[in-house]
Amino acid sequence: MTIDATAQVFAEMLYASTTESRIPWRWLAESRKGLLLLTEWERVEMFLRAINGESLKVREWTRFCGAPLTVPGFTIKGDAAKWEDLPIPLFEIPRLRLKETLEAVIRSPDHAIPEIDRNAKTLTRSRVLTVSEEFAPGTPRDRVLAHDVASALIYALRLVLDKDKPFWKRLQQCEFSGCGRFVLAKPHGGKGRPRDYSCPGTDHGAQRKKELQNEWAAAHRDGKTVEEWRALKAAEAERKLRAQKARRKQHMRGTSK
Repeated sequence: MTIDATAQVFAEMLYASTTESRIPWRWLAESRKGLLLLTEWERVEMFLRAINGESLKVREWTRFCGAPLTVPGFTIKGDAAKWEDLPIPLFEIPRLRLKETLEAVIRSPDHAIPEIDRNAKTLTRSRVLTVSEEFAPGTPRDRVLAHDVASALIYALRLVLDKDKPFWKRLQQCEFSGCGRFVLAKPHGGKGRPRDYSCPGTDHGAQRKKELQNEWAAAHRDGKTVEEWRALKAAEAERKLRAQKARRKQHMRGTSK
């Protein structure tokens, strides 16, 4: 999925913003309102939408963090309602890092989850405030206040990793690289995960088979294994991404003079 340069500028601003000046104690009362409440299922689904490259509206990012975000040195002008409806994607580099993390969870949950969760726990310490209360009689619900988007994302990731919750068992990724979407799929009835998953109602399964054939042919031409060929392609994509980031930073420095 290609994200244009303007969207990425907004995404970088969003990722640099914090709720720090917006979490006095009154926000604990404010967060009881429906606007700021998210069930764990809603939170994880919103998290996956962001990792899939969808642009969440500013009002959705506010719910995800539990309080409005402020960008240092940036003042919102014009119609505030329009700003709330502005769709902003997740900054591309953290999106890809989280995508790789979820792929590791799917490939090898027993090996990947403990280490990832230890690191995630460290990253969210003192940066995410949760307050447990009864949303309805006998129904516990946490109110979540995150310092910034990154902390809110890692908190949602920890929900996915929690083996006492249903998410990690349902987590699937479409095998077709042209898609690669993560979903919370229905349990398939057997043990573990199905070996292959394709988005329902699409021809992604057939496209993936053709893709595998093309990968094998390309790797054979280069005298490499498919795994070696894929690693080289992943490294090339990483270099291109870093070069794009460097060009954006250079452009922003030039326009700020």
